[in-house]
Amino acid sequence: MSDTSNIFHVFPKKTKKRSEEPDIETAVTQALSSTGALDASYVFVTADGAEVTLAGWVHTRREIATAIDIACSVSGVRAVRNELSLD
Repeated sequence: MSDTSNIFHVFPKKTKKRSEEPDIETAVTQALSSTGALDASYVFVTADGAEVTLAGWVHTRREIATAIDIACSVSGVRAVRNELSLD
């Protein structure tokens, strides 16, 4: 399980153009929504280049870790910043 603190989770560099940011945001949002492991209704995704920020609320620490893991697995994501809170 991933660390749930507000640190960056950094991955090997993958070259992506800045114009692809909305695609990364959409891909992460869809990945979070399609999993049955968490309620992503109040998880908001933004991207700055290959850096993704997850903000909003989930029910458990396990859901925070799951959201981070899912975001990390999306193609083009190089780093994930966790700003999720428990509701």
